[in-house]
Amino acid sequence: MALEFVTGSKTFEIKDYSVVESISTGSSILSERFTVGGYNWVIKLFPQGNSDTVSMYTSVFVKVLNATKDIQAMYSFSLWNWTTSKWSNTSKTSSHKTFSPSSSSKGYSKYIEMSGLKDSDYLTDDRLRIKCTLFVIPDDDKPAGNPSGEKISIDNGFHTASYAPPSAPSSTYTKLPRQPTVRIYCEANKDLSVTVRNGTVVLAPADSNDYYQHWIKDMSYGDKVKDVTGIPVFALVNRVTGEALQNPAGENEEVSLVPYKTNRLKDSVKWTEMWSTGFRAIRIADTTSLNLTAISSGIDTNFSDGDKIVVKKWLNDPVQRWMIVPNVPC
Repeated sequence: MALEFVTGSKTFEIKDYSVVESISTGSSILSERFTVGGYNWVIKLFPQGNSDTVSMYTSVFVKVLNATKDIQAMYSFSLWNWTTSKWSNTSKTSSHKTFSPSSSSKGYSKYIEMSGLKDSDYLTDDRLRIKCTLFVIPDDDKPAGNPSGEKISIDNGFHTASYAPPSAPSSTYTKLPRQPTVRIYCEANKDLSVTVRNGTVVLAPADSNDYYQHWIKDMSYGDKVKDVTGIPVFALVNRVTGEALQNPAGENEEVSLVPYKTNRLKDSVKWTEMWSTGFRAIRIADTTSLNLTAISSGIDTNFSDGDKIVVKKWLNDPVQRWMIVPNVPC
């Protein structure tokens, strides 16, 4: 039987590259984590090389963060050409590699000659943009999901079809009640759903077979924990990652994710809904003036794949009115 690979990628943009490249040989900067095949990954950039022997090269590594066993994967790196507005492959896709959970393992790398980098079209306005593409044999204990946007059918894994997990990601987590998962979407564009992609919360074209768009609305604390107006609180937990939507620290900041423990409801994952029929405001329980808000990346209000979600004060606008409904795979 042929091995099934899950594909995903991460774009890492370094601003003020002239400042970053002044760090010493062996020093690095990290990208945000991203998820492919049920594992968390990171891009690790050494502007002056990871050792003296390669100090004439910029070293780029991809490393797995949460492996408990050896992982089989392939990878490639690309640089963004600012003149052609296209990705330029700087490495062929590797053969099968084994990523080890050993803390001493740095991952796998690509070396980019510094002189060629500076004289190329890969730097503009002191910005460098790198993309790592991974082809991963997914963790048997978790569904692979859909970080790449491709349709991937999932029949088993961490969750049973359309239900909350029978067990949690690790022994430090307690069980969530079995219940239908839900879809979350905004009145401003009913064809997009809230999802998790590369470790961030974004909108994506609605696909009930994409399990990253499935959420568990945990209301088990609602009888005893309420917001300042007396409305019961709930948490929204992603079906694949086991992470909950986390309250931003302030207005206009993006919603993020945090590991969810059902035996300790953190203030940072508490949300409430305004009582109403149809679309509702979803608010931070401890700061009810801040509401979940979709943000368009375009010049107008036409929302698209990958648009972000923040919190704002009430605008009485469709971008702040949400629906939470059962999400059943096709």
